[in-house]
Amino acid sequence: MTTDPEAVARSIYARRRPVTGADAQRYLLSSDQGRRIFRERIVPDLLDGQEPQARPTVVFLMGQQGAGKTRVASMVGDVLNKRGGFADLDSDLYKPYHPQHDELISRDDTLMAAYIGPDSWAWLAQVHEHARAEKINVLKPETGQDSRGAVAHMRAYREAGYRVEVMAIAVPAAMSNQGILSRYHEQVIGRGHGRLTVQASADRAYIGILDLADIIDREHRLLDRISAA
Repeated sequence: MTTDPEAVARSIYARRRPVTGADAQRYLLSSDQGRRIFRERIVPDLLDGQEPQARPTVVFLMGQQGAGKTRVASMVGDVLNKRGGFADLDSDLYKPYHPQHDELISRDDTLMAAYIGPDSWAWLAQVHEHARAEKINVLKPETGQDSRGAVAHMRAYREAGYRVEVMAIAVPAAMSNQGILSRYHEQVIGRGHGRLTVQASADRAYIGILDLADIIDREHRLLDRISAA
């Protein structure tokens, strides 16, 4: 397996999900541009300064959108900061690095995540690779929309010598949907724009969390610890 970061990054961009429609296509960054933004802006801003660990920890914070992960993530982050810092894989931290992020937000904040999603995914994939190579702690919010992908990440961290922990948050669908809407309206009031999860994604996450929990139960050796928040 190659360990060349640029070769890994090129492979990541080759696996980005395709986008349809001319409008969405024009927001998709080239592989060269995306990798340059990651290398020259994201790494210095968000990843430099974390201390490598003899046995780093990755915490998967598992819960559907609107379940209250942000509050729990803050507490987990406080603990990890006392252990050398961490890479935060909250996708909202990476989307603003897209050159057209502000344009999309002002135009239609509900389109932003859909149009920037493929490049945000590529940056997150590069953060996973960077963190494992540098042996730094990781906090990964996990909605459960892609349970197989989440398990693949758990295996990759296990194989890289990480302590793998899962913290699960489960709430009823109505509470999750209310949390999504409340967060959006609070952000609009405070910033003039917000992050609104589309209902189809929320529905997939609600089912996906159960699927992910079932996989974890069957493959419990993937983890060192699981707890409920």
